[in-house]
Amino acid sequence: MRAIEQAGGRAFSCGGDARDAAIARNAVDSAGDRFGGVDVLVNNVGGMFPSAATDITPAGWTAVMRANVDSAVNFLQAAAPRMLARGGAVVNVASVAGISASPRAAHYGAAKAALINLTQTLALEWAPRVRVNCVAPDFIRTEGTERLMSAADRRRMSKLIPLKRIGTPADVANVVAFLASDMASYVTGQTIIIDGGSLQRGRFDFMPTER
Repeated sequence: MRAIEQAGGRAFSCGGDARDAAIARNAVDSAGDRFGGVDVLVNNVGGMFPSAATDITPAGWTAVMRANVDSAVNFLQAAAPRMLARGGAVVNVASVAGISASPRAAHYGAAKAALINLTQTLALEWAPRVRVNCVAPDFIRTEGTERLMSAADRRRMSKLIPLKRIGTPADVANVVAFLASDMASYVTGQTIIIDGGSLQRGRFDFMPTER
């Protein structure tokens, strides 16, 4: 908030559990009433815990689905009346886990795959008034991921990424800003992968790069 205000913008915060539909409605209504409408919605709630698929309990599966899918659905449904009336753009934050196999993250991958399909479906249902797109980051260096990996792990991962570095939050934010802006006025129903080329590394490793 402070950074937005220092840049000359207006901001406010509205805390609560995004998995609660009533909280989502209150947040959307508060923003819409305060700023005169809702032009952009970014669904960036998520979470998971590593587990072999056979060890995921029904409660664990439900928890991951609620965090990653239900939270987005709550905000999409809350924002729909305002956005369909005036137009706008939605950006859902998924993951490469929803596109490619992710061992020890079957629940998370399934949830993000659901979010990607939801993006594609709403892009058709909400056109032409609202554009709906998705971003799918790979490993991004955040406070949370810093706790999961050692410095040696990060160096090893960086070597596997064609662009030779782990992504940053700004790498994701820049693509989200593009999709939310008029520069992407003819883009909808798309999932933009933000991975430094990681999904191509199989071919990268086996094809000659120099002659």
